[in-house]
Amino acid sequence: MKSLKQMLDQRKTYYDHEPAYRKLAEKGEQGWRSKSGQTANFRLYWNLAFAPGFLPKPEARVLDFGCGGGELAIMLARAGYEVIGTDYSATAIKLAIQNAQRAKLKQVKFYCQDALKPQLRSSFFEVIFSLNVLHCLIGQDRMTYLNNCRKLLKKCGLLVITSMVDLPKDKKIIKEFGINPRTGLDKYRSRCYASEKQILAEFRRAGFKVIFFARGEARDSYPGDEDYFWILQKRL
Repeated sequence: MKSLKQMLDQRKTYYDHEPAYRKLAEKGEQGWRSKSGQTANFRLYWNLAFAPGFLPKPEARVLDFGCGGGELAIMLARAGYEVIGTDYSATAIKLAIQNAQRAKLKQVKFYCQDALKPQLRSSFFEVIFSLNVLHCLIGQDRMTYLNNCRKLLKKCGLLVITSMVDLPKDKKIIKEFGINPRTGLDKYRSRCYASEKQILAEFRRAGFKVIFFARGEARDSYPGDEDYFWILQKRL
């Protein structure tokens, strides 16, 4: 049996979704699924993003930064936006391309890229969607990612971002994943359960201001907990 250090050393990132997406593809799935068998809350995030009226009109350029199987990117493309989706998982990108082809959408493109070293044009996008990516990053990589978001956005561009916040309320989950209450990291270094205060400070340091905030529905895997949802604007 491999040691924890060996498992971490062979990883490409802190939390590599590639093996999970391979299993999903083998089962004939088209994207990410929760433990309950339901799709992720893309429709909820869509509704939260559009309800305040901050988003630009369709045909604006949008980046889905960590797009998975492309579910949200396809929703955006159907609404008329020009969309690029990127993900670290090659299998996820393959699924996203197949999903877009089935939907007969040409105004959405997908690329396999590392969000910490994106190969995209600076100041190119009016909006970036970052759904449940931030809590998969730890240490300085969190600020690297947020700084990348800022560089890729146009003047006064918007970052729509969701994240797990604080420790799970279920103590069994904390024990199962070996989450350190002081650092907020699990034993696999695959999740960062940062406080709301810490996350807001990171937003400020990266050059963003909060213009909208909401709490999402409870996570299927962590009963009683919520995902936090922000719309941020790039400061001048």
